[in-house]
Amino acid sequence: MISARLGIVILLLATSTAALGADEPALSFAFASQVGSGIYSVEGRVVQIYRVPVAFTIKPLDDDRIWGVDFTLPVTFGFYDYKAADVLDGEFPTHIGTASLLPGVGFNVRAMKNWVLSPHVDLGVAKDFSGDNLVWVYDVGVRSVVSFPVSTWDGRAGQELLWAGAAQTENPLTAWYGEAKVGFEFRHELPGSSTKSRWDGGMFVVYQRFFEDQGSIPVAVTFAAPSSTSASTIDEQTQIGVSFGTRPKLAWKQLALPKLGVSYFFGDGIHGVRFVIGEIF
Repeated sequence: MISARLGIVILLLATSTAALGADEPALSFAFASQVGSGIYSVEGRVVQIYRVPVAFTIKPLDDDRIWGVDFTLPVTFGFYDYKAADVLDGEFPTHIGTASLLPGVGFNVRAMKNWVLSPHVDLGVAKDFSGDNLVWVYDVGVRSVVSFPVSTWDGRAGQELLWAGAAQTENPLTAWYGEAKVGFEFRHELPGSSTKSRWDGGMFVVYQRFFEDQGSIPVAVTFAAPSSTSASTIDEQTQIGVSFGTRPKLAWKQLALPKLGVSYFFGDGIHGVRFVIGEIF
């Protein structure tokens, strides 16, 4: 079994090829779970975010069913002012800078034989330990996935709309964050797979358009390339990547092993590499 420390090393090295300019606009720490793993500017400080997707199938969407239910419980951690290069020197984070827990429920509805619509809603909390801030986080969204064959490959076309809000006791809407996503994925079973563990690989491309709060807390995603010297709020981004998984998913009881992959992203003068955990849509 890989130790917890080695697991942290792998995650840090895999996601930390992008860096931020010192003067970039901030991303509210409340929305770390929505934007996913990566390096961001949060409340004016650089933070590395790691999102672990945890999901349980309550009612599976089988071939003979038209609806199903999933319960999601993503856990997100953030480490302030930490560099991946520190791992090589044997230095590891001593405390968590931010954390969030966002339980949610998703309904999978089979609109057609090859078309699944998945509305979802999430409600949880996010905490910034350095500032002792605690906020409520909520979001609502809908995902559409159409499956189709391409020769011996399995293709998917996905679209998603998401809106998220953050609230404190004195303000029911402290900030908000929006995103529109469209992408394609093509997967193929890998040779040499056994009947019990059929490994598959895939490639994908995803375009994302971000919408930001115009108030006092900017919440657009703020990646930047290492060579960037000026501030830039990212309005759009494209990802191209690969991922690997199993058919069916390896699982223990109701907990399934997510797909793992890596992607290259670029847009609005930025670029970098991200470690992908779970589905792209």
